[in-house]
Amino acid sequence: MVQKRSRGAPRKGDAEAKRYPLNMRTTREIREKLEAAAEKSGRSLAQETEYRIGRSFEIAELGDRGDVMWMARLFAIAIDMIEQTTGKRWTDDRKTYDEVKAAFATIMESNPFMGLDEPTAPDSMGRVIARLAVKGLLSKEVKR
Repeated sequence: MVQKRSRGAPRKGDAEAKRYPLNMRTTREIREKLEAAAEKSGRSLAQETEYRIGRSFEIAELGDRGDVMWMARLFAIAIDMIEQTTGKRWTDDRKTYDEVKAAFATIMESNPFMGLDEPTAPDSMGRVIARLAVKGLLSKEVKR
């Protein structure tokens, strides 16, 4: 006797398919950001929330290197500031790319995390940005 195939997508293993409820409350701002991200990605709100929580664990699993994480954040801030100033993406415009490259070199030369006891602490990032602002590294206008 021939068995009938079930309809729909192939079944995942029980561990992969099973989802467990997680009830939570959040601010309107976070919910709106999650909804916008879900819309953009094509995921449901629940899928987007699960995806983002999962990503946070992936980042945490990189190890206890808060200095690396905060340096990446600082680079992202620099890229954003430069792109806002030039109106172009660093991946699309050579001059913007050169400005980003110069900003990275300046940030690295300034060694903004030197001497901080706990670079993972949120207030450490504020101190780093303050140091760079005092040195004029984040307040330079991109010249065109």
